[in-house]
Amino acid sequence: PVLVPSIRDLDVKWIAAGATVTSCVTTDGEMYLWGFGESIHPKDMSNIVYLPRKIDFFAKQGEIVEQVAIGQSHVVVLTEDGDVWAFGNLYIRRSVSASEAAVAQVRTPRLIIKGENIKEIACGRYHTMAL
Repeated sequence: PVLVPSIRDLDVKWIAAGATVTSCVTTDGEMYLWGFGESIHPKDMSNIVYLPRKIDFFAKQGEIVEQVAIGQSHVVVLTEDGDVWAFGNLYIRRSVSASEAAVAQVRTPRLIIKGENIKEIACGRYHTMAL
């Protein structure tokens, strides 16, 4: 392990790592993201971000980030209100049939669960769980 100098003075409460991307959340509810990820970074960022960069999207929405989870090519964010947002390569289902799912490159976080009082999130390579 090595110290990441650019976040050394932040009060980090949560950290998540995917195959090539890392993210952290501060006690103030701010989210930082860095690493390589095709379509995993918000649209104002390149696919390679060498140093942690604050994701301003959530603060602009009035959201406080509690947790983050990272899959192979997607990021999922849990807010203080228990809502879940996602971005990256997302499988968007148009019906209950998995065969009718399509992959969408979503580079602006999209609200995927609202008002369900979610307490915990986790990602696998190609899936997400919310409890």
